[in-house]
Amino acid sequence: MSGKRGVNIMGLSTSHLLLVIFAALLLFGAGRLPQVMSDFARGIRAFKKGLSEEDTPPPSALSKDDNTNLKK
Repeated sequence: MSGKRGVNIMGLSTSHLLLVIFAALLLFGAGRLPQVMSDFARGIRAFKKGLSEEDTPPPSALSKDDNTNLKK
């Protein structure tokens, strides 16, 4: 015997995953759940895109000539 019981995804057993899915259905309802998951996936994609983009400083709103007016 290997000692494993069921599927183990991210440290969660099958019964834990079923409980999480059931709780999500109760909270959001069957009709709204696809929309919630779509928004969640869109957020993850935006986060990954933000991580992969190079850090570039935003262009300065003031030019060098305008900085002299701020010293008054």
